[in-house]
Amino acid sequence: MKATVKLAGASYQSVEKVILPLAAGGTASYINVSDTTATAADVKSGKTFYNSSGKLTTGTNTDASYTDFDSASF
Repeated sequence: MKATVKLAGASYQSVEKVILPLAAGGTASYINVSDTTATAADVKSGKTFYNSSGKLTTGTNTDASYTDFDSASF
């Protein structure tokens, strides 16, 4: 989600992410995730993602097995 950000007193509009250099080398990316809608039940068990509050979350969804469809009529 694009947002207006203020950095060192200057405003920047329509920013999707901010990439900052790290003192130890490399970079860090900051991305606004407030518009995401996934829940732990939507993401495969054991995989991690950031929810709309920015909290690192672990998925709980398990794959359906083929036997789950054996009794379904088409």
